[in-house]
Amino acid sequence: FMEKHLGGLKRTDDDKVLTKTMINNYAKNELLPSPEKKKYSKDHVLLLTFIYYFKSFLTIGDIKTLTCELSEKYFKCDSKPDLSDIYTSLLECYPHIMDDFKHNILNALRLTEKCMENTDTSDEYLEKFFFISLLGLDVYMKKQLIETMIDEMADEQQKKNEAEKATAKKSSDKDKDKDKD
Repeated sequence: FMEKHLGGLKRTDDDKVLTKTMINNYAKNELLPSPEKKKYSKDHVLLLTFIYYFKSFLTIGDIKTLTCELSEKYFKCDSKPDLSDIYTSLLECYPHIMDDFKHNILNALRLTEKCMENTDTSDEYLEKFFFISLLGLDVYMKKQLIETMIDEMADEQQKKNEAEKATAKKSSDKDKDKDKD
């Protein structure tokens, strides 16, 4: 299923969208809830789609931080929004991002031409180098922003976990005190 729907995004024919090993590792690393009776649900497929997308530019740890709350709140949830609603909303936003993307590509091409004018040469390699470098700067800056936001999410999750542990310890201590009485 994933190969059929995401196979067109592979860089080479030899690349794999997902393998059984990858899926098992995602489940072991708590990126993906375990299947029920060895069956994957629509929500599993949606999470796998997000994981596939994010793994091209994020670490597994970052993906776990990013999708942990998504899984907790919206995986197999009976209220709205559910994972399907979230996925659909994102798909509806993509055309707008693509418009900005086209604008950014054209801007990078104009800047490439300016760089080429400054070098006073017509070297095809150098032109590609400038263009790739300008596109790469955009990617690099966005990746830095994404990583900063994920680090903030990780800090928030850690504080939440510590607060829950402290509350559980207080409750346990109170129960021990009652048992002594």
